[in-house]
Order: sequence, then structure tokens, then C-alpha cells
Amino acid sequence: MMQDKSVEAFASDSARAASSGKDKSDKSALFTLIREQQQVRNRPGGYWVAQVDPSAAAHAISGVVDDVRGAALLSDGAALLVTDFSAMDWSGLLTFAYEQGPSALIAATREYEDRDPDGLIWPRYKHRDDATAVVCRL
Repeated sequence: MMQDKSVEAFASDSARAASSGKDKSDKSALFTLIREQQQVRNRPGGYWVAQVDPSAAAHAISGVVDDVRGAALLSDGAALLVTDFSAMDWSGLLTFAYEQGPSALIAATREYEDRDPDGLIWPRYKHRDDATAVVCRL
């Protein structure tokens, strides 16, 4: 499993801590975090996000893995079943994705998001995150 968490290096401890708390009534911490990230997103020395700027692709994490039989490429929103909801581990997510497909994976994510629309159980700032999943078997 490979996960890019480089964005986490570009926020002050106070902004990161405050923005991940359950109390969402004070949006100032979130706005501080967003401002801090905007200053380093898709810039040399910062972190890269595949958005509208195709040059971000040149900064993608890449590598070689032997004996790969398949893969799941997930946006952070499609990985929530593991990363935020703890509904399964990475192995379970891959098995689920192979057996049920990416649409079912995203549908399961939506079910968890809908169980906690206000982010009280699983703190987050929006009810639903964008979710993209590509599942392939070789």
C-alpha cells in the first residue's frame, strides 16, 4: 500500500489540530489550514495535487513493484472506509473492490457518510467528500 501524505507536512500544528477537532463551530482553524495549504500547493518545495494544472503530473509519486496482480487507485474520499471510518483495513478494501467493483466501494463510503452527516462520530468538514476509484486486475 502506498499513500501520499505529503500535504500533512504543510500545516501548522495548531491549525491541523484545531481543524481536525469535533467542534466545527469555529471555522477559523479550517480557514487557516486552507490558507496555509494554498501557499504551498502545486509549487516547488510544496506538495502537488492533480487539478487543472497538468504539470502536477510530473511530481507524482512513482515506483516499481514486483509481482503485482492488481491495484486500486483511490482519491482520499474513496479511501475513507479505511482512513476515517475504520470500516475495514486496506486488504479488506482491496478484496471488496475486486469483488464488488468501484461503484459499490463508493456506495459503501456514501452509506458511512450518511450515517454521520454532521461529522460528530467521524469529524470532517463536509458531509460527503469527492470520491474516485479505479480498480484493476492484471
